[in-house]
Amino acid sequence: MATVSQFQQTLTIYTVSVLLIMTFAREAAANRNMGRNQEDSIARSRSFRRSQNTFSRYYNPGSPKTQQRSKRPNIILVLTDDQDELLGSMSTMTKTLKIMGQEGIQFNNSFVSTPMCCPSRSTLLTGLYPHNHHVYTNNDNCSGTEWQKIHEPRTFAKYLSDAGYRTGFFGKYLNEYNGTYIPPGWREWVGLVKNSRFYNYTLNFNGQKVKHDDNYYRDYFTDLIANDSVTFLKQSKQYFSDKPVMMMLSVPAPHGPEDSAPQYQHMFENNTQHRTPSWNYMNNSDKQWLLKEIKLMQPMEMAFTDLLQRKRLQTLQSVDSLMEKIYYQLRLLNELDNTYIIYTSDHGYHLGQFGILKGKALPYDFDIRVPLFIRGPGVLRDTKIPNIVGNVDIAPTILDMAGLAIPDHMDGRSMLTLIKHHKQENNVRGDLVFPRRPWRNSLLIERGKVTMKIIRDLNREKDDQLLKEQGGQLVSYVDTNLRKTLKICADPSNQEPCKLGQRWVCLKDHKGRKRAQKCRNYNRTTTENEYLPDSLPYGRYVPRAQELYTRNKRSPMCDCSQRNKVKGRSVKKRS
Repeated sequence: MATVSQFQQTLTIYTVSVLLIMTFAREAAANRNMGRNQEDSIARSRSFRRSQNTFSRYYNPGSPKTQQRSKRPNIILVLTDDQDELLGSMSTMTKTLKIMGQEGIQFNNSFVSTPMCCPSRSTLLTGLYPHNHHVYTNNDNCSGTEWQKIHEPRTFAKYLSDAGYRTGFFGKYLNEYNGTYIPPGWREWVGLVKNSRFYNYTLNFNGQKVKHDDNYYRDYFTDLIANDSVTFLKQSKQYFSDKPVMMMLSVPAPHGPEDSAPQYQHMFENNTQHRTPSWNYMNNSDKQWLLKEIKLMQPMEMAFTDLLQRKRLQTLQSVDSLMEKIYYQLRLLNELDNTYIIYTSDHGYHLGQFGILKGKALPYDFDIRVPLFIRGPGVLRDTKIPNIVGNVDIAPTILDMAGLAIPDHMDGRSMLTLIKHHKQENNVRGDLVFPRRPWRNSLLIERGKVTMKIIRDLNREKDDQLLKEQGGQLVSYVDTNLRKTLKICADPSNQEPCKLGQRWVCLKDHKGRKRAQKCRNYNRTTTENEYLPDSLPYGRYVPRAQELYTRNKRSPMCDCSQRNKVKGRSVKKRS
């Protein structure tokens, strides 16, 4: 059997060698006729490269099939609008779960930096937290001047376009996008003007504004995104086969007005998955002021949440079909194994949780938690990763997928590092890649441009009344609220600098306003083994001064010639 196998291998090598010789002869003849350099032409010829790859594959039959492909991967990002993770929306998308869940990785703890459309999408595009890209709400700098001049030229699309990717955007961009320009980095642009709609909308189609009506077959927005993106993918691979493709499909579902396709309008009549344990929960005496003000939903309001749940799930069925179209088109083009697909949402949603009728923008789990799936080359199948990730990691991950360096200014990190590390931990065959530093155990969640001025304005009426009671004395909000500050500053013992056993000190800022500040490291008693000077500076220098003095460092207030004991151990004088 070994002799037969060796003979077959030798025969194969001989056959391929003959093919190579014939290829060389054909190319040489063509070069002589056209007067071009023979060696350069052979190096460029596609037939030579195909023959060379065939020869190397047979000549080295022991090489692993998992050998890294030289072809750069395609990248497809599918972004839904207002899709929840905790109200059961993903469980009804069976096609997407099969394509992304069974054949990819699901992140169980994926969050957004801000549970609001425009700030969240700006974070996803740039890899920056809202306090760095300055898009705080759906109006404040949303597609504004600062965004267009500073941050928009640094989205992942611009980096990929500069690296040779054919980029295409289809769907909703930013809430205040007016359609007068094409953002940098996008080769194909089908961008929605303003906010999500399913009918009667306007698109910027490669620089021209196109209005759509309410005809389902021609205008239904989710289907239009699916059809246009598939067309772009096919044409890119047909006419630019040497270029990788990056597409972002930003669908309107399940955002309001929740207009579903006709064939799905009678589905999910009895779906009540949104009725989670916190649904219409009213024992909120220990919660923040907002939940304390909410009242129990009435039967009509409860029925409304059920209706809205059904309509939202119905709109997502078109997204489920979109995922299937993209999947089968990639298979037809033989690009499925060379394509990364990311599926996520811009934020979560609530429907009656804690009695709040509907919406988002709250820092609760149901608003900030989103679905996140990734599949592609080297990605494990049917795997769940528990690590905390965020939409701030999407842009760095896309750049890493494309083989590009991640800019230092980005706040996020590439999830590919986490995926490869998870593979190694589970003894899955692959490169042993460890994170450059331990993965995070927390994530920053922001909500608007909250300043002390806004906090004061929210309580202005109560504060004005309290100020009248205190004779109009103005105090500031630093470490506590107004009432507590007034109480602390009214105590004569808090007017002196911090002393041992003193908890608070009342100070004045540069404008003469009183404020309360804790006496750190003083509100305790000393032991016989501790050495402390009679008096220390107060304020923010206390912890550092305390550390220096107790460690017997040289100080005008410390007699370093003597030998002191600090916390029960001897400390010798240092030369």
